[in-house]
Amino acid sequence: MIGNYKVITLCGSTRFKDEFLQVQKELTLQGNIVISVGLFGHAGDFEVWENMNEGTLTKAKEMLDDMHKRKIDMADEIFVINVGGYIGDSTKSEIEYAKEHDKIVRYLENNLNRDNINNAIYLDEYKNYLVNFYCWPMDNAKSFIKKRKEILTNKYSDNYLLKIISDTNSFAKDVLMSDTIDYGYFIIEVNDDEPLFINLELHGGWMSDTIYIDSKGRYISKHLIKTIFGKETIIELKIDEVERITDDNICSFDYRYYIYMQGFSENLNMIRNSILGDNKKLVKKRRKGDIV
Repeated sequence: MIGNYKVITLCGSTRFKDEFLQVQKELTLQGNIVISVGLFGHAGDFEVWENMNEGTLTKAKEMLDDMHKRKIDMADEIFVINVGGYIGDSTKSEIEYAKEHDKIVRYLENNLNRDNINNAIYLDEYKNYLVNFYCWPMDNAKSFIKKRKEILTNKYSDNYLLKIISDTNSFAKDVLMSDTIDYGYFIIEVNDDEPLFINLELHGGWMSDTIYIDSKGRYISKHLIKTIFGKETIIELKIDEVERITDDNICSFDYRYYIYMQGFSENLNMIRNSILGDNKKLVKKRRKGDIV
């Protein structure tokens, strides 16, 4: 982060010149410092390679690859331009390098949806909800909203919130692909029988969001699940008591904890299209006057 500006390095095949320029423009207008490629060797800058012998060409490409990793060093996150899901070897190595150095990795397109910068569930949108959520009227005062923003900034890192967003999207895809959802429910075991909370010190003991951790270690936001599947959707932790006979022929009981969902919208096919690539926005646009 430089000043108040996040630094984002673009990665991907230089054949996608138009997409690079579009993403660079939109991320910049969102208030980010964007670092891009120095040239488009596969889309218009062919003269760069002319008159180079094989040795010089190899050295130039090695230099450009190394320079781009230095650009990743300078960034808070990378944004991968993977049009049609294409990721070449150089880009794969850049993604691995970014992950090894604890950089956030975002994609133009991913396996969940057409996660472009116009349609993604943005970090800012999630933070906007957390800061502006209230149950008691007094919590809607500007002074309390400002206080919640400060708590959010100091207590919950962007990496943590981005993990919640990414994990919830992954979880939503599993729900939509399950065999049970058409019968009106979904079940998955949990790692932890206690949920986490995003606590911004609302009056009355209210939490801004509840986070469940499933058996895959994913952090699942109750708010984002309801945003995707509808406000009437129920998601909660449940427990079953299971009778078990021990080797000594003694009756004992085990406890099974799981996340249980029901009350799905009748528009499941539309939701499937949204999640799996129909370019439909999952989160409403920011309201005028909301503070982030």
